[in-house]
Amino acid sequence: MPLTDYKESEIAGFVDALAQRAKSPREWGLLHIFPRRTATPNLRELKMYLAHNFGEADACILLTDDEKSLFICAKNDSGKLTGFFDNQMLGAHPMEKIEIVAHTLNEKGIDYIATTLERLAGPDNTFAKMGLIRLRRRSNVFMILDDDPMVLKQLEFMASRLGRVEVFSNAEDFILAYKRFAPNAIIVDIHLRGARGTNVPTLLQTRIDPYVHTIMISADVQEEAIIEAKMKGAKGYISKPVSNEMLMKQVFQAPTFVQRMN
Repeated sequence: MPLTDYKESEIAGFVDALAQRAKSPREWGLLHIFPRRTATPNLRELKMYLAHNFGEADACILLTDDEKSLFICAKNDSGKLTGFFDNQMLGAHPMEKIEIVAHTLNEKGIDYIATTLERLAGPDNTFAKMGLIRLRRRSNVFMILDDDPMVLKQLEFMASRLGRVEVFSNAEDFILAYKRFAPNAIIVDIHLRGARGTNVPTLLQTRIDPYVHTIMISADVQEEAIIEAKMKGAKGYISKPVSNEMLMKQVFQAPTFVQRMN
């Protein structure tokens, strides 16, 4: 199976992959490869070699638009990351041509890669910015949208055991606040006063955060409602009344959910 190879403009995709892997930092190594001084190594060729030698489960890779930075995050136990320094492909790109910065996905490594990718992404890349907030935070934030105060209170209590919780009773305030929190998961009621909750994940995915993890809730258990929710981007669906067991089950499935809290 080919290596996960994000297109040059999709820094956000690489950041999201890092955030998922950061849940088990000791298992992953990170390399940042870039030209040394005035050298002009062929990083695209090097990327193709890496893509050929790593499996999708073992690594993710990013070559930047200008082809001057190559990043690879790979499993430490695969042996391939360590072997990379001794293989014949690296011989075609000797150390006088390239610089290699190596880290694990520990706090120091995450700070390094987040700072580097933030600079490369630029201030207008909202998609990447959302992922970088999650990557740096290393803890959970959940946002809940429901216009029933009692339901909000109940959900806030249950989710607060797993991280910080921000609650909202209208969609407009929810959307405006999303960029500030970049949550690990959102919990949204389908039937809101003056709004349709299923429109929320669609708007977020297309304008703010393509990797938003949405859990829809509703007293409506009709198949049509569930299909609509999933077609519009929901990753999970819980019928009301929401039980603690069902909420935990859905939240645990969020790709960037952090098991161990700071």
